[in-house]
Amino acid sequence: MSIFLRMRRLERRSLPGEFPSFSGLSSHSNVKGAEMRDPYGICLESEERDIGPYKLLSSIDARSIHPKRRASSVFLLRMLKILLEKLASVNLQGLTHQEQLAFWINIYNSCIMSAFLEHEVPETPETVISLMQKATINVGGHLLNAITIEHFILRLPYHSKYTSKGTKNDEMTAWTIFGLELSEPLVTFALSCGSWSSPAVRVYTASQVDSELEVAKREYLQAAVGISRNKKLMIPKLLDWYLMDFAKDVESLLDWVCLQLPIHLRREAIKCLEKRRKDEPLSQFVQVMPYEFRFRYLFRT
Repeated sequence: MSIFLRMRRLERRSLPGEFPSFSGLSSHSNVKGAEMRDPYGICLESEERDIGPYKLLSSIDARSIHPKRRASSVFLLRMLKILLEKLASVNLQGLTHQEQLAFWINIYNSCIMSAFLEHEVPETPETVISLMQKATINVGGHLLNAITIEHFILRLPYHSKYTSKGTKNDEMTAWTIFGLELSEPLVTFALSCGSWSSPAVRVYTASQVDSELEVAKREYLQAAVGISRNKKLMIPKLLDWYLMDFAKDVESLLDWVCLQLPIHLRREAIKCLEKRRKDEPLSQFVQVMPYEFRFRYLFRT
C-alpha cells in the first residue's frame, strides 16, 4: 500500500464523479465537506447520504499514478520482492483457522498488488483481468495464482462447484494442502482484485480477523447499497455472484442485506421491499449494480 501511495501524484484535480483522495481531508472543514464522498457512485443513482467510513479512504487509480515517481519507490519494491520470496520456505502447519484466514487474505491482496507493481498500472478493464490471471506467488514451495488462492483455498470446500472436470491438478493440490477446513463467506468483503468495484484493502490480523471481517462487511455494504430514485434497492454485483454464501435465494439475500445496514438505511430498504406484492417479481424492486473492472484501490491510511 505504501508503494502505491508513494507513486501517487502529489496533487490532482478531481474529475466529475471521481472519488477524491485522502490527502484532501486534512482539515475539519474538508472532513465535513467529505460527508457525501461516494467511491461506488451510489449517490449518483439515489438521494445523497452519508456512506460511512468509506468516504475517508485513500483512492489510487490509473490517472493518479505518476510514472516518474516509480523511481522513488525502487527501494520499497526491492524490499517487497525479498519479503515475498521468503514465503517460498514458509511452513503453515500448525496454524489456527484464524491465523490461516488472515494469512491467505493478506497473501491474496499482496499477490494482486505485486502483479500490478511488476507490470504497468492497467488503464483498461481488460488489462486488470489479464493481470489477475498472471498474479502468482510461491508459498511453501507451491506456485499459486490469485484465482487459486480465492477459489481453492479461501472459498472451498463451500464452493464445491469449482471442483469440476475442468479443475487442474495443481488447483486440487493447493486445495488439499492449504484449503481452509471451514470456508469464510465474509472474504467477499476483504479480497480486492484492484478493480473499481472491489472492497477496500486493509491488513488483517490473526487475533482480530473475525471482528475485522465483520467491520469490513458492514462498511462495504453501507457504501455499496442504496435506494434508487425510483425506489429500488440497489445492491452490488458481488452479492449477486456470491449469493449462495449468504442466503438460499434472492429474497432471503435481501433480508440478510437489510440486517447488515445502518438503522436509517435499513428502514428505507425494508420500506422499499414491503411495497412488493407476492405476485410481483423481485426484479421490479431490486437493481443489481454492474461490476466495474477499471483499476482502482481503496486504502485505509
